Amino acid sequence: MKRTFGISALVVAVLLCGCGVGVSEQDTANMRKEFSEENYEANMKKLGKEKELEAEKQRQAQSQQDGQ
Repeated sequence: MKRTFGISALVVAVLLCGCGVGVSEQDTANMRKEFSEENYEANMKKLGKEKELEAEKQRQAQSQQDGQ
């Protein structure tokens, strides 16, 4: 769920940047880093949610297999 939010935030930032609202490349890089998969996984582990993270990875893998 957080991953979807991160991707959505990044898309919004890119769209705003294209509209000239003033989102800098540094802002985009910071958001990309903040909402990266690696950062998400690290935060899940810090919160002690390794089992939930592993279950989510398995669901994603299964979803990819079903889609191919």
